[in-house]
Amino acid sequence: MTLQVNQSSKEAGNPTPRPFPAGGGETGALIRAFDWSRTSLGPTESWPQSLKTALDLVLQSPVPMVMLWGPEGIMLYNDPYSVFAGRRHPRALGAPVLEGWPEVADFNRRVMEVGLGGGTLSFQDQHLILYRNGVPEDVWMDLNYSPILDENHRPAGVLAVVVETTERVRAQRDLERRDEQLRLAQEAGGIGMFDLDIATDVLTVTPEFCRIYGLPPQEASPAETVQRLVLPDDRTVASSPRTRADGTARTAVEYRIARSDTGEVRWISRKAKFVYDEAGRPARFIGAVQDVTDRKQAEEALRISQERLLYALGAAGMVGTWDWHIPSDTIYADAKFAEMFSVDPDLAAPGTNRAAFKSRIHPEDRQRVDEATQRAIETGEKFSEEYRLPMQDGTLRWVLAQGECLYDGEGKPLRFPGAVVDVTDRKRSEEALRESEARFRLMANSAPVLIWATDAQGEPVFVNRRHHRELGLTLEGIRRGEWRRVVYREDADSFRDAFVHALSTGSPFHAEVRVWDRRGRLRWLRCEGVPRRDSEGRFLGYVGCNVDITEARHAADALEAQVEQRTRELNSIWRVSRDLFCICGFDGYYQSVNPAWTEALGYQAHELIGRQCLELVHPEDVPRAEREFERLRSTDMVETDLRVRARDGSYRWYNWTSVAEGDVFYAAGRDVTARKELEEQLRQSQKMEAIGQLTGGIAHDFNNLLTGIIGSLELLQARIAQGRYEKVARYAEGAIAAAGKAAALTHRLLAFARRQPLDPRPVNVNQLVASMEDLIRRTTGEAIRVEFETQPDLWWTRCDPNQLENALLNLVINARDAMPDGGRLTIATSNVELGERELAAQGDAAPGQYVVLRVTDTGVGMAPDVRDRAFDPFFTTKPLGQGTGLGLSMIYGFAKQSEGHVRIHSEVGEGTTVRIYLPRHDGHVEEESPSGTAEAPRSGTGEVVLVVEDDPTVRSLIVEVLAELGYEALQAHDGPSGLRCLESDRHIDLLVTDVGLPGLNGRQLADAARQKRPGLKILFITGYAESAALASGFLDPGMEMITKPFAVENLAERIRGMIELAPELE
Repeated sequence: MTLQVNQSSKEAGNPTPRPFPAGGGETGALIRAFDWSRTSLGPTESWPQSLKTALDLVLQSPVPMVMLWGPEGIMLYNDPYSVFAGRRHPRALGAPVLEGWPEVADFNRRVMEVGLGGGTLSFQDQHLILYRNGVPEDVWMDLNYSPILDENHRPAGVLAVVVETTERVRAQRDLERRDEQLRLAQEAGGIGMFDLDIATDVLTVTPEFCRIYGLPPQEASPAETVQRLVLPDDRTVASSPRTRADGTARTAVEYRIARSDTGEVRWISRKAKFVYDEAGRPARFIGAVQDVTDRKQAEEALRISQERLLYALGAAGMVGTWDWHIPSDTIYADAKFAEMFSVDPDLAAPGTNRAAFKSRIHPEDRQRVDEATQRAIETGEKFSEEYRLPMQDGTLRWVLAQGECLYDGEGKPLRFPGAVVDVTDRKRSEEALRESEARFRLMANSAPVLIWATDAQGEPVFVNRRHHRELGLTLEGIRRGEWRRVVYREDADSFRDAFVHALSTGSPFHAEVRVWDRRGRLRWLRCEGVPRRDSEGRFLGYVGCNVDITEARHAADALEAQVEQRTRELNSIWRVSRDLFCICGFDGYYQSVNPAWTEALGYQAHELIGRQCLELVHPEDVPRAEREFERLRSTDMVETDLRVRARDGSYRWYNWTSVAEGDVFYAAGRDVTARKELEEQLRQSQKMEAIGQLTGGIAHDFNNLLTGIIGSLELLQARIAQGRYEKVARYAEGAIAAAGKAAALTHRLLAFARRQPLDPRPVNVNQLVASMEDLIRRTTGEAIRVEFETQPDLWWTRCDPNQLENALLNLVINARDAMPDGGRLTIATSNVELGERELAAQGDAAPGQYVVLRVTDTGVGMAPDVRDRAFDPFFTTKPLGQGTGLGLSMIYGFAKQSEGHVRIHSEVGEGTTVRIYLPRHDGHVEEESPSGTAEAPRSGTGEVVLVVEDDPTVRSLIVEVLAELGYEALQAHDGPSGLRCLESDRHIDLLVTDVGLPGLNGRQLADAARQKRPGLKILFITGYAESAALASGFLDPGMEMITKPFAVENLAERIRGMIELAPELE
């Protein structure tokens, strides 16, 4: 209908087209005058109706609005936005938004992407740095962006509503700064604030309040906690729950408390006011307290002085009296008066010229006293003056003289009697009080807040100097009403009304007001005024302070944002870290775990929470984990390496760092499996290096033993062939003895080469050293003299004996290499106990009892820089190519893992001493039973044993031994043939198989046998150290292993023992 009317009108009168846009103020005029054909929008006549409608809306809005049209975001805005744009206006009109505001191009690019995609954006107090007036400035804004739809209901532009909040944000920050200044002012002025909720009886206090009452820092506590500190005699003066509830509690009182921390009695001045709810009932009781003990003590001193004065006036012996005869100018005085004026009492009693007394008055007071005396004579008024009298000892005494003039019948002055009393103590108290007031003024003028006081009519009587520094106001200026020029105009009336209302009722004054400071900045002040009253409760005025709280408010917002950011960061770390994080109670149960547990070990969080921590620890590591767990109860942090079972049953090494806090502890675990495997490889390399250095000597010894074995057997063979048997036994014993020595040598080499974790057990170090004596002497050669110094009553220790042998052998090799021209090598053992004095020299050693293994050489020694790095991995003390740098570092690691430590002492040209400290073992020690030549155990019922061995000599030997012992022996030369026997129906009690079989190895054969015969007992035979090292993970229940070479009786005992085990496993 409107379109038809307009059309009809146009047809009727053909009026001039209405200009577009219509109105819009200055900006509307600029848009009408703008050459839009130079932009992507084209001339206004071609603009779509949706653009025109949106522009009309923007131009008519009183709120700053800008429209960003098209992909470029051509800027069209209104007059309020032009004010916001500053000097960017009018250049920004018609410009693409990325060019109009280049400093925030990234931000606006995101706005365009979201808006043209049909989305909305909203920002509260968004901080941007803008160049509105040619210089960068921090600007905060509330920004709301929404899409503008074209005729096809597709987003064609973005509408932005811009509300600048810079002043509010800055005001908030200033408020927070003023809050902090108020707190500092309260501390400086000794003013503690409180706020009591009458309904809950909960008291909220400031830190200064807690300091005054001797309470620990706290924000809120039951009011009873503070009321108990008031002395019983003063509790009727202080408020109670009843008087607070009915509003009858006194608002200005002074009472005594016993400080909570020291019990010291202090005087407290409390000024408070009631805050009422909508029903007029008391809701809150707020105010301030101050320690006025010093003032009360001064007042008490003054009171006592006054009492003494009154007592003196009534006691003849304490008051000096005089009687001045005016016509003769003669004073008749008693002894006390004469003594005060330093006049001879014998002269004063019969009368002395007044000049003698007048001359004793302080020169500065003399004229004043004369004038007061003359005035009393002329007017008949009472005479009362205080003045000073210099004493003969150089001190000054203050006296109070009171008297009156008596006249004769004609009205002429005749006599002037009176009395004088010493008021020196009172004057000193008054001086102290004046000094106290001066100190208050000094403190007020140095306080970082605005402090003020008024009289009963509300007129200011004191303002501190900060009023002038901050606001440019003086006391006289405030009295003239100049405060109005600094108070923000919109706040002036409400601020005045609040003060007038408080003044009319004599209640505490509270207001928050904006003011302009001397630098033209708008600041927030929190104004607090407390009524001053005299001893009878009459209102005397206000004392108060105004605190700049602008920055305090801003700081609180910033702190809250920072806390939120830190919380998000910590949550992100917990969520994305690949390390294992967990929170556990000291009862040992998981309380929380991070997602890394799922990724690393396969456990879901619900599978772990409420589960015992130690359930996932490798059984061999549980004792160490329990020790560290107990240590965590008494120390800040513990660190240890533990193996943790994954959900698939595998184990991985983790380095755990745990910190206790309250009833829980926080633990972080880092996967060190790769490091542990590398350490094991390094340890094995070091062993191989040691074995390599032994090769020459060992080969020589082994050839000697083989010569003895072969020679004895050849002689034995020849004598048997000749039928000569008289020396056969001697040749056989010689071959067996030589073979035994060769077997022992082979076993020791295998022990050094073996790959296995630490296997701690009780060790007698003396026995270990003795067992290695031959090996050590062969290693060092004839040019080096080896000496052993072992302590007879040496303690036992607990460690891995193979690792200790390895460590000793490495030290021996190092000593040998350090003495190329020969020398002396000493190996010693001893018991030591490390106390506090010894610990200072031992560094990180723990106190206690240790077994010490010492290796000393007389070699070339080491320089200090070499000695300090001797335990570093891959650092070698030997020439290039002659050492791996692993020996000493592995020794150090072994000692640390054994809860001991290592010390090295060396000087160039003086040799080297290395001491290995191993903790004393106090536990049970199983003594080794003496070896004997008991007869091998025989078969009881002809049990069947299957022997699978690829070496025919060994196989025949085992079969023959079994037959000799009464067993029925079956034999096979390889795995497949052995498997055929096992798959038969033949009863078999025990399978004896070599590990390294051709075709099908011993372990594979055993697995196949267990499928057919689940309870079959299996004894593995191996001559390779690697297989022995794998025994702990290689053997299942009902399986054992014996290492070649072995004695016949050992084989028989092992077979008999296995057959007599519990019934076969099902």
